[in-house]
Amino acid sequence: MHIAKDGEVEEAIFMKDRSVFRDYREDTQNFLKKCFDEDWAFGKIPRTVKKGNEHDAECQAIKDCLFEHYVRIINIFDYYSGTSQYPTLGMNDFTSFSNVTKILDHD
Repeated sequence: MHIAKDGEVEEAIFMKDRSVFRDYREDTQNFLKKCFDEDWAFGKIPRTVKKGNEHDAECQAIKDCLFEHYVRIINIFDYYSGTSQYPTLGMNDFTSFSNVTKILDHD
């Protein structure tokens, strides 16, 4: 570990190229799109749309909206899967998420 000596205080310096993160690459739009398309392929959303055609305008609008928030969705999944029984989200965690986000229809 490298130490910065600036006057009286010594402070550890993080050097990415000498850490376990040296091979880490930032997510690009192309990489995220490939990940999203893979997630979409395993999802059931096209089956819930009335026509069910993946190329249907309604289905495409849903896909566009989800991709717009994809990074947020990944972060939320990471949080809840980290506090749940990885790699699945338990019913209690899903219920907690649903209550926090107020996505449940109580009618």
